[in-house]
Amino acid sequence: MSTRVWAVLFLVAVGSMALADGPADNIPANVRRIPKLGIDVPAERRATLEQGLASLASKLALLRTQAAEQKDPRITELLPDIEIYHKAIHDALQYQEIFEAREIDFATQALATGHQRADQLSQGAAPWTTARGLVVRGYKSKIDGSVQPYGLVIPESYSSQGPGKFRCDLWFHGRGETLSELNFLRDRTNNVGQISPEDTIVLHPYGRYCNAFKFAGEIDVLEALDPGWAINLRHCPTIAYSGELDAQKQAADIMERALADEGIELVHIIGPQTKHAIHADSKREIEKRLSSLARIGRPWQDQDLIFTTYTLRYPRMQWLTIEGMEEHWTRAEVAASLLAGEIDLDVAGVTDLSLSFPAGEAPLDVQSPVLLVIGEQELEAQGAKSDRSWSANLHKVRGEWRLGKRPEAGLRKRPGLQGPIDDAFMDSFIFVRPTGKAWHEAVGKWSDSELERAIEHWRRHFRGAARVKNDTEITPDDIASANLILWGDPSSNAVLKQIAEKLPIRWDEKQIDAGAKQHDSSGHALVAIYPNPQNPGRYIVLNSSFTFREYAYLNNARQVAMLPDWAVVDLSTPPNSIWPGKIVDADFFDEAWQLKVSPERAELLRAAGK
Repeated sequence: MSTRVWAVLFLVAVGSMALADGPADNIPANVRRIPKLGIDVPAERRATLEQGLASLASKLALLRTQAAEQKDPRITELLPDIEIYHKAIHDALQYQEIFEAREIDFATQALATGHQRADQLSQGAAPWTTARGLVVRGYKSKIDGSVQPYGLVIPESYSSQGPGKFRCDLWFHGRGETLSELNFLRDRTNNVGQISPEDTIVLHPYGRYCNAFKFAGEIDVLEALDPGWAINLRHCPTIAYSGELDAQKQAADIMERALADEGIELVHIIGPQTKHAIHADSKREIEKRLSSLARIGRPWQDQDLIFTTYTLRYPRMQWLTIEGMEEHWTRAEVAASLLAGEIDLDVAGVTDLSLSFPAGEAPLDVQSPVLLVIGEQELEAQGAKSDRSWSANLHKVRGEWRLGKRPEAGLRKRPGLQGPIDDAFMDSFIFVRPTGKAWHEAVGKWSDSELERAIEHWRRHFRGAARVKNDTEITPDDIASANLILWGDPSSNAVLKQIAEKLPIRWDEKQIDAGAKQHDSSGHALVAIYPNPQNPGRYIVLNSSFTFREYAYLNNARQVAMLPDWAVVDLSTPPNSIWPGKIVDADFFDEAWQLKVSPERAELLRAAGK
């Protein structure tokens, strides 16, 4: 389409959802179920819905056949817009996630919408794709192949045919422990939302339920922001809002202090005498400021950048990318200034970086070299190309910066392959079930139990069906396209057996050798993430799904990675709502994906020339 849709602001929204973290929610030994079990659906109404679901499933199957026979990619592309209705109703019934009687009425309405769209698409029509007002759409996730819904508010003034430019706001819903897919669809079908400006498209992502758009929810939307990265907001116009009486106001207060430390004053609008809602006067002030930002727009490429990161999961700011760090989870920062054919760089905690302008965007001369100034060093790079594109790579060797990519072979942590364990679940993954016998019965039983829990909780918390295959069924395509989550030990899991000798932590029938410490294999298990030796562009993970557990479900602030790159679990302590057992050893791998060594050991290795 020729109409340009552009986003002007990352807007963090509040909602009137159920609050969490009361006194009872701080007892790990007594964690209530989230989501709670819903009501019993009357047998007659359940039967009617199930019959309608079966009919819709048949129509979807016919559409897939039609797409294949007619070689029509448009049908395949639009199928998720129908599948979201089937999944929402099916899962609500199957997993007892209908929480109020009125949801049964909406399920009937949603089922009718699914049938209507299926019938329309079979005739080559898809009127919902050009509708105005409230529109519900879907897409297929690369992470687990599930269909995920999202809502749109399309203004009447929008045209997909003519030229123009439309602002797009993203609205991130608040915490909602009963926010099933069915309830999300109900809200997106009936509720415009608290802020819906004129001539603006508002996108409401589902974000996979109640996880504050983290992990899979984050991949489904946009990169999340955290106070540790506060200086990065220098490049993003930001408005914070809190109710004066809202307990969650502390989050914006923390960001306000973090920005002040960086010399930035946060615009923090506070609704007077308001709890977890947007005050009417504040709403008008927010929209006035958003409209002003939209009118002025933002520079496509800043001439001066300041970028901070603690992990290569988030390596890029406009034309600057950090490709390597001295040590993960230690602050890495680059300040870059561009002026008259010269780029000045002030770098800390970084070993590799790249600079890149796409065609037409390099503010550099095509006939002159580019001078790169890094501290006391000066390097001369080639000038811009004829299409006004330009790029350069830099890496540091023994304290000296050099042009070009790092030539050395071997594994290094890099963007998208840097851990920790939870990172594997932000892209396509497969649970690999062991079919052999474990060295020790206790390890086998623990691993089987953790796998079944992982399957259940991926659906419960991240609203998808995890793909599960036996170890004997893994194909070269699986190795090429997915992170492999290997359950069991090198005796029980055939895939793990093939690669066990290539891992930095050795695991045999007698012990787990973690370098400085060894652990008896009869009562311990290994949890880890590592580049797959059979395809170093993908991960393998041993015996873990996402690492926060039920206790974290009670409060979004707890839903963070709980384990680093590897951990040893003592199985004599049973799993609980926080841990998979007693963690007796754990750490990150170093930047070369090897076990870290103590400073004393490192000095001995250096003295020996190793």
